[in-house]
Amino acid sequence: MEEILLFVITFALVYGVYALMILKSKKRLESYKKSTEIRYLENKYQIDISKFPFKKLARTVLIVNTLDICITAAIACLFSSWILKFVIGFLVLLLTILISYSFLGHYLKKKERKM
Repeated sequence: MEEILLFVITFALVYGVYALMILKSKKRLESYKKSTEIRYLENKYQIDISKFPFKKLARTVLIVNTLDICITAAIACLFSSWILKFVIGFLVLLLTILISYSFLGHYLKKKERKM
């Protein structure tokens, strides 16, 4: 039960900070188009970002990033040693990023074909 509560609180905090920093500022939203995440989706999955409403796309990417962070935090907290938490957290974060961006890339590619 503790892990679920941690997950929910972490999700709310991280997404809230992301939304305030990126989605609420037109200048930052514009510079987000050149971010590593967006470029990765463009290059790896050949997604034409201009076909999507960018604010909606940015919100989707931010939700995926937030879920990656929250899953990592919840899993890492299951271990007692700080060193073990750090190592497991790093490995889990890498795996969740690779898996979630794979799903996101395929999802966006399907959506792009329908447009």
